[in-house]
Amino acid sequence: MWGALVGGELARTSLIALGLGILGILIFVTFRFDLAFAIGAIVALLHDVVMTRGRIRLLGHELTLTMVGAILTIAGYSINDTIVVYDRIREGLASGRKGLDRANHEREYQSDS
Repeated sequence: MWGALVGGELARTSLIALGLGILGILIFVTFRFDLAFAIGAIVALLHDVVMTRGRIRLLGHELTLTMVGAILTIAGYSINDTIVVYDRIREGLASGRKGLDRANHEREYQSDS
């Protein structure tokens, strides 16, 4: 069993690591795409993690290390999918044949296959 002091320290360092991870993702996506895309990626990532954590809490499950691992896995898949979709949108915009709405629509359906 961990004491309250160790639990508090673990929570604090976890929040710092989470903040640094989100900052790293923001910087990476900003350099690779655009700041608007980076903000969208962070919002999508936070949405997926908060919804997953909410479902765990709603069902009354205890947050264990296994659950934390599952949430981190969901976060990894979420940011990977976001990067793939953004890359396809960028390819569609680079072709210059279509506007953003049409490129976004086509690239989103391509990512499902």
